[in-house]
Amino acid sequence: MIAVLVDGGSVGLRAVDWAALEASARGVPLRVVHAIGHSLDASAVDGASTVVDAACARARAVAADLRVITDVQAGTSPLLCGLEELIVVGRRGLVRTGADGPSAGRVVVGVDDRLTSPAALGFAYRAARHRGLGLTVLQSVSRGDDVLRLLASAFPDVDVRRSCVPMPTGRALVDEAAGAELVVVGTRGRRRAHHAVCCSFTNKLLRSARGPMAIVPTLRAD
Repeated sequence: MIAVLVDGGSVGLRAVDWAALEASARGVPLRVVHAIGHSLDASAVDGASTVVDAACARARAVAADLRVITDVQAGTSPLLCGLEELIVVGRRGLVRTGADGPSAGRVVVGVDDRLTSPAALGFAYRAARHRGLGLTVLQSVSRGDDVLRLLASAFPDVDVRRSCVPMPTGRALVDEAAGAELVVVGTRGRRRAHHAVCCSFTNKLLRSARGPMAIVPTLRAD
């Protein structure tokens, strides 16, 4: 299952595009998650219905036969089921700040962990190729080299820029991602992916990037 978190904004709908494409490619359902807030009056419920209906329509415009599940939740921090292969997050009402960075208009992925790099890099390459975008890879020295060589052979048409940065890659990722169309990060396991959705670092990335953020957990037991 792939989850996409939407809030009714344009970046949330672009997150649906990325998520629906990947769900269709993998042949798995797409779960559209919307946090309604703490107000449960009729207007809030109607507003939530409008948001998820628009997201479902957007997903089916991308992949008509895609199975879409909707999940409207009370509160401001959406709960995930722990079965997600990928989580795509829109800006959730955050206002984009700062000027464009060196990778504006590209897909940006950070690699600082051998365990998380294959899944995150694979998704980033596929996303860049499908949209005809360049890919910027920020990596700690020597980490992910073997995977990158394999992916470069498999995706020769993707324009790739590689940059070695100190560990952890977080600060460099925020700077590089300013204006990016998609930011990709990996996590060790699906439980940590839920934490990544809600953490302050994610909010910094979303404020910086032009588009959504994809969180790719490694598929291992937690």
